[in-house]
Amino acid sequence: MRLKADLGAYHTNCQQLLQVEVTSYLFGCALLKFRVLKQQLVLRSISNMMSFEFFLFWEGDMANSRNVFISHIHEDDHRLAPLKDLLSKAGMDVRDGSIHSDKPNNAKNPDYIMSEKLTPRIRWASVLVVLISPDTKDSEWVTREIECAERMGKRIVGVWDYGEAECDIPTALDRYADAIVGWQGERIKDAIEGQINYREQSDGSQTSPRLVPRYSC
Repeated sequence: MRLKADLGAYHTNCQQLLQVEVTSYLFGCALLKFRVLKQQLVLRSISNMMSFEFFLFWEGDMANSRNVFISHIHEDDHRLAPLKDLLSKAGMDVRDGSIHSDKPNNAKNPDYIMSEKLTPRIRWASVLVVLISPDTKDSEWVTREIECAERMGKRIVGVWDYGEAECDIPTALDRYADAIVGWQGERIKDAIEGQINYREQSDGSQTSPRLVPRYSC
């Protein structure tokens, strides 16, 4: 009888231990799931609060790299790669935060696009580069991007697209540009780095420098 009682007690203890183990396992899984969900919620909350898109770029020599926002009309999307190649040959790798066909914007509301999509990208960049072609002057978006960069105290550089040095430029660029240069890699690089502070006319002549304080980031 005592052996039967001991076996009964042992069986009961095993059941209790098994229940404890199962409960601990389920609790652990629930806790892990809670932590994962909590982390996702926190990250999502941070993203929503900051309304900021994080740009992660690992390629290139950081010493010769610059964060830029290339303001342009969408019809000139195909001209971004040649501009970056031109700068690369001059020894500068640029990380572009602008929206283009490779990084499209699906939002529809203009105010939302400006405040939640474009403004954080312009803030991330140290320089706003405006690619100038004949239709650039008529773009409301290019004008808004230039004015946004001006309010932030960003350096603003205009670059004549290849063969387009005779076209008109946006009024905002004429008013706020720190430098406007032609389609030459070394000159564009120098303008981005602040070594050129004048504007080139279509005939190659220079205007007076614009003495306005700028802040890099």
